[in-house]
Amino acid sequence: MNTDTTWQANGGDWRLGLPHTVDRSSLPVCTGAIRYDSRRVRTGDVFVCIPGVRTDGHNYAVQADQAGAIAIVASRDQLVTLPKFRSPIVGVSNPRRSLSTLAAAHEGFPAQRLVTIGVTGTDGKTTTAHILADILRFAGYRVGLVSTVSWEIDGHPLVRQSCLTTPESPEIHRVLAEMVRAGCTHAIIECSSHGLALDRVSDCCFDGAILTSLSADHLDFHRDRQAYIDAKMRLFKYVARHSKGWAVVNRGSEVFPILFETVEGRGFSYGVCVPQADIEARNPRTTLHGSAFELCHGSNTREIVLRMPGRFNIENALAAYCASQKLGVDNIASVEALKQFSGVRGRMQSISGAPFRVIVDYAHTPEAMTLAIATIREHISGRLIVVFGCPGERWRERRKGLAAAVACLADFAIVTDDDPRSESSSAIIEDIADELRKAGAKERIFFELCPSREAAIDRAFALAAIGDAVLLAGKGHEATIEYADRREPWDEAAVAQRLLAMRFG
Repeated sequence: MNTDTTWQANGGDWRLGLPHTVDRSSLPVCTGAIRYDSRRVRTGDVFVCIPGVRTDGHNYAVQADQAGAIAIVASRDQLVTLPKFRSPIVGVSNPRRSLSTLAAAHEGFPAQRLVTIGVTGTDGKTTTAHILADILRFAGYRVGLVSTVSWEIDGHPLVRQSCLTTPESPEIHRVLAEMVRAGCTHAIIECSSHGLALDRVSDCCFDGAILTSLSADHLDFHRDRQAYIDAKMRLFKYVARHSKGWAVVNRGSEVFPILFETVEGRGFSYGVCVPQADIEARNPRTTLHGSAFELCHGSNTREIVLRMPGRFNIENALAAYCASQKLGVDNIASVEALKQFSGVRGRMQSISGAPFRVIVDYAHTPEAMTLAIATIREHISGRLIVVFGCPGERWRERRKGLAAAVACLADFAIVTDDDPRSESSSAIIEDIADELRKAGAKERIFFELCPSREAAIDRAFALAAIGDAVLLAGKGHEATIEYADRREPWDEAAVAQRLLAMRFG
């Protein structure tokens, strides 16, 4: 945490984020914002031409100039291809990397005024981030949070400016600056593999890093599994730059030895029934209402009762507890905060109003689906019915993995929409159906197809009986269903509650 008092709370100077080889004095002051979307450029903004998945920002530099940008930042390699602009143009080697530095400079490098913790992993990031934020608040700190579910300052929600798990760097530094102005001392940022690989958090000055779980995912974006792991590793390399930076890692992770080596002995490990871990959970027990375990920290052992079900949530709690200890929180306060934490919206969230169990969960990877089903299965006497789909524009192997998990562990499934985006909804559903058939599942006996998610949920409720459980998987907290041309409002828990009220009164 940098204590430089020259920083002004009303912002900084974008020019400080430019390479030293650039004549900064010849460039105007940015009175607006750092932009990467030409459609949002207004007079006084700086426009950065970054390459995207479908198009390239250099193709829209003219529109940004005409909209009033005071400067254009572009790749040096493309300067000769660009026309003359009214605004000055600055050439850089990597516009996407520069976007992060320019955004940080424009906001006055707010991460340097905060103790910043990054949380990454395939699953468990959101819950761990929220638990840690609660522990810090319980201990008396003012905390900012950027997570998949919400952006918060000291527990108060902000308007999310992005639907991405890890937003682009201008949004991140803008909200970090708000945290500083609000008097926050700590910031917790959920770091996706995309966010790490695309330099969205490269200037967040991380003091600590947490790794939850690790399995293959997003291989539609990353070249292969190793590239995915390398993206996660970037967070720990950021931490290693700081002499007092620390890392918290699941002892069971395959990259545990590498990460500990990266931070040169400043790591802290956790695990469930792993005696070698620095913090261990022993004698884990779980129900659909919560879980319990013995927290073993050195010679101290305390009984913990969580309001969250599942062994995976015990791991999430351990990760947050470990981080709180690295941050100097009193362990008694950390334990009390764990006991009081009530869970995260859309994460193993129970819905009342039915003579059977209804659970909303964000499980959208094969591993998360397996864990969610296994946790529920252990505590019901009847059938387990799963409503699920798979997002479009994602690694196609995810469809196979989700179908395999459901075919192996569930009793019945209804395949439906889940953010088809630009892909055909019916094609995605049929892909999943094919994978179910390959796994030996028979249509109408084990599964049905129902494109309308609301109708699919209602159908599951019609099929369920006393003793059964219905798992609504994949959407969790999300507020929309994304199609190629629109986003339709959606609230899985609210839809479930309304349908149950109509059916059972």
